[in-house]
Amino acid sequence: MQITKLEIKDFGKFTGNKVIEDMDTKIVLLYGMNEAGKTTIFNLLKSALYGFFPAQAQYHPYSSWENGRIEFTTYLKTASCDEAIVYRKLLTRPQGKYIVGEDFIDIKNEPLPISKHVSPEIYNKIYSLQVEDLTQIQGKAWEEVEDKLLAGYGTSVIRSTRDVLKNLRVEHEKIWRESGRGKYLVKELEEEIRELRKLKKEAFTREEEIRGADNRIDNIDIDLKKLKEKKIFIKTLLSKSKELNPIKKKLEQLEELGKKLINEEIALTLPQDIRERKRENVSELKDIREKINNKQQLLEKKISERYILSERDKVILENKANINSFAKMLPRIEALKENISKAKYNRRKVKDRIIHEADNFLAEKWDDRIQFRFKVLNKSELKIIVSKYRNTANELHEAKLKRDVKTTHEVNLSPSKIYIISLVFALVCAGAGLATDISALKIVGLGAFIYGLTGMLNYINLKKTLERNRERNGLGELRNRVRELEKKLEIDKGNLMNYLAGIPISDLMIDNMDDMFVVGLLKIKDMVYEFGELERDLDTYEGEYEKEKMKLDNFLNQFSFESFINEDEKIFVLRDSLGELEKKILLDENSTKEIIELKKEISSLREEEKQIEGIVQNYRERLSEIGEGNIEEALNIVEHNYSLKTKIDTLMDEMNERSDIDILVKEIKVYEEENGWIFQDYEVLKAEDELEDINHGINELAVEKARLEENISKLSDGISLDEIESRLNILEEDLQRATMKRDRLALLSEVIRFADQKFKEENQPDVLKNAGKYFSIITNGKYTDIFIDEDDEGNAIMVKEPGKNIPKKVSETFSKGTLNQLYLALRLSLIDYLDRDKEALPICFDELLINWDDQRLDSSLRLLQEISERRQIFIFTCHDWMAEKVEKFFNTKRIAL
Repeated sequence: MQITKLEIKDFGKFTGNKVIEDMDTKIVLLYGMNEAGKTTIFNLLKSALYGFFPAQAQYHPYSSWENGRIEFTTYLKTASCDEAIVYRKLLTRPQGKYIVGEDFIDIKNEPLPISKHVSPEIYNKIYSLQVEDLTQIQGKAWEEVEDKLLAGYGTSVIRSTRDVLKNLRVEHEKIWRESGRGKYLVKELEEEIRELRKLKKEAFTREEEIRGADNRIDNIDIDLKKLKEKKIFIKTLLSKSKELNPIKKKLEQLEELGKKLINEEIALTLPQDIRERKRENVSELKDIREKINNKQQLLEKKISERYILSERDKVILENKANINSFAKMLPRIEALKENISKAKYNRRKVKDRIIHEADNFLAEKWDDRIQFRFKVLNKSELKIIVSKYRNTANELHEAKLKRDVKTTHEVNLSPSKIYIISLVFALVCAGAGLATDISALKIVGLGAFIYGLTGMLNYINLKKTLERNRERNGLGELRNRVRELEKKLEIDKGNLMNYLAGIPISDLMIDNMDDMFVVGLLKIKDMVYEFGELERDLDTYEGEYEKEKMKLDNFLNQFSFESFINEDEKIFVLRDSLGELEKKILLDENSTKEIIELKKEISSLREEEKQIEGIVQNYRERLSEIGEGNIEEALNIVEHNYSLKTKIDTLMDEMNERSDIDILVKEIKVYEEENGWIFQDYEVLKAEDELEDINHGINELAVEKARLEENISKLSDGISLDEIESRLNILEEDLQRATMKRDRLALLSEVIRFADQKFKEENQPDVLKNAGKYFSIITNGKYTDIFIDEDDEGNAIMVKEPGKNIPKKVSETFSKGTLNQLYLALRLSLIDYLDRDKEALPICFDELLINWDDQRLDSSLRLLQEISERRQIFIFTCHDWMAEKVEKFFNTKRIAL
């Protein structure tokens, strides 16, 4: 690829029509002071190849300083010697055209087809070289090309030597470390063997302790058995003592209480609380009589308070359902009034929005005629007609662009004025010669005529030849295509204007329509539709309101109201009156029920009064009989007997709770004869003390047994002698295998390291071989080869000097100039690799060699001269001496910015 010309309409600081020519050379030297636009030109070249990033003019750093847009045209030649034109433009969205011969490609914001093999990031980092770029390659570009520059040897499925050696070293150190530090297999096996030998000695001692503990446990079991048998015997007697003693004492108490009862047959026929009963009955009789009197007074009051309905009350009750129905309907009427108000407001608001939007499109004021035309407007038809018109306009624009490109290369011919003057002069001389009969004039006239006639014939033949060439190049077809599209555009415009008849849109609006044209018209149509919907809703609300209001007024007309009551409050007045009447009726019904209840209660109280009077009289008669006429003495006798009877019953109940009471009584008699001590408190306490001593002895023996069993369990948890011997044999075999594996890994690492060194010296990737050739040219043969080696820190760059077999590792000890030359050679070789079998993209050097001494500069320029045979090189500088050096060396001229 070779760029030949730049036409810049808007890009960064360049505006208007900036043209940069004289670029049709292998070496393009761009000279200018700081801020002259060198960086701008480089970014323009990159934008020509790859498009705009970002793809919006307002965010692009090189938008025009005057109008915020970008537009330029680049002329170039491809490797196949085809002339091509790249046109790019950036406003709200990017545009791009790529023209090669008869091919016209819409590339939009995509890279050129001939530059897609290199990404924008790689081009920016690799193909654009500055002074700081000679020290390292960074960022995403390096990540993409590192595998190409530092290619491994062999196929991708073979692991690198460094990884293999690293894994072998890691595995070797897991088995053996000469320093003895850290953890490794041999060390762990030896330590475990020493530990097992110690455990073997401890196993004998544990077995002796276990045998002694087993003998002591057997003796403890014998002692425990004897103590438990004695404990059971004493505990059984004590249990019988606790069970039988209470029963024996209760039998003795029953016998004593039975002797204290007085006249029990008569006294116990009366209630136990006879004194309280007698007093309660008298008091209750008084309360009943008082209740009868109160109930009688309440009955008379309830009868006098009953409510009687009026005629007006009856009418309201008859219309109860209608009153409630219309009261519930009133909120709906109010809601309809609110909806009518909102609909009127929304209709007015939409109408204002329609008029506001119409002012942006229409040339006339909004009226009902225009509104009707928008209402019948079809969205799909409008989109189709406008799309057809815009497509025709875009086709016409592209056809004109192609015609203009062809026209720039066309040669326009016009007849020479000399030939026309010769013909006129010949006619004048011929006429004068014939009139004067002068031969000289005739001869001169004839010569002039022949000269003029020959020139005109040549002009006609040349013009015909150009016309034929024009037809072959397709210019005539393009012109015919432009004329056809212009006619079609007029027809499409006429169809659009006819479709929009009745909608006053100016021709200027049609000619300059954009994507918002149809959107704006459809927005107005949607608002017109919304306006119509609001009008229909308003009519519906008003109709419903009048209908509901008429029903309510007709119903209220049958009632009379006070003059101060509002129309909206009348239905609520009726509803309140209805509520009050219902409450009064409910109260009246409740009063009737209460009157009936009161009568029943009075009758029941009179019956209860008679019953209590009979009970009081019966109590008085029996007490007189018990106390022989003395009521108070009789009451005391009754209370005394009931007190004794309660104690006797309590004792009997306690005894009868036992179902085996008869058996227990018999056991008491037996134990009194054989073991009478269980009924003596002192002897029982002595037996309990003896039982506590027995329990204490049992607990001590149980604790000792548990301690011995726990000790046996702990001693039994240890590893047995057989297990220790087996484990020792296994570990000794593992140790022998580990030492053998250690020796094999050490030998294998040395063999792989030696073979890898030999292989790398004989097999290097093409990128590094080419870089070595470039490095030899730059350094005047001081270094010959470059290759990549691996060490503990990763990939390392190695170089060789003539006559030396041992390569040198590139490090910070190298001079800065030599490092710059090395990285330049690597980059140029990498560029050749990226462009292999593809279009050779141009390289840009921005003050790259400004700090190099004369010797390095001359050798680098020789390398660039060799590279320029295959690709175009752009050199940017602000130093006059550098520009003169490049001009003299490459025999080229600078382009001043």
